[in-house]
Amino acid sequence: MHQSAVPMTATQPVRAGSSRRASSRQDETLYPRLEQEVHRLLVKLLDSHEPVLEIGCGDCRHADRLARAAGFRVVGVDINAEVLPGKSRRRSGAECMKANAELLPGTFTGHFGGAVARFVIHELDHPKLVLRALSKVMTPGGVVALVDPVKGSVAEQLYKEEYYTPGQLAGFLRWAGFSDIECTLLGNGNLAFVVGRKARRLDRIRTARRQRGK
Repeated sequence: MHQSAVPMTATQPVRAGSSRRASSRQDETLYPRLEQEVHRLLVKLLDSHEPVLEIGCGDCRHADRLARAAGFRVVGVDINAEVLPGKSRRRSGAECMKANAELLPGTFTGHFGGAVARFVIHELDHPKLVLRALSKVMTPGGVVALVDPVKGSVAEQLYKEEYYTPGQLAGFLRWAGFSDIECTLLGNGNLAFVVGRKARRLDRIRTARRQRGK
């Protein structure tokens, strides 16, 4: 597992009380500050893997930014219609719609070369089923990125939510049929960026043969 820590701003020695307040402020801004790093990694990863599907797109802000920066088509889905942009606020870079990530539209099947689940896996009732559905709508060789705070991170105190370990996130992808799984930890280990690839047909044949040979 690789780790890439985001450098923190150096500070002058201060009293203990002030130090705790400064640390708290840094914790509160950690994830907003990591957005740029995540965006850069996604643009690089998804290059030549379009179109892209974003699960749990919310107000479509991130999907729109990704579409504009990378220059390819991005479709976002969210089960909560209330958070989606209305016609008057609809963004032009990405197309976002209401959909259940466990039951994606049949027209999506085999359509997407890339997929993103950003800060959403921990909120899903059945993350493995969502990733299995995601695999079905992706093309062979397509890549998926899971971006989520990890168990034991400062997010648990900030947002009062429970998160998965990097190993659990990788296991979800493996269960759903993805391979070549890699994990990068950002922000001093507080955020996981886990990538998997949907096996090509030849890869699946080779894997099946190896399993029969055991």
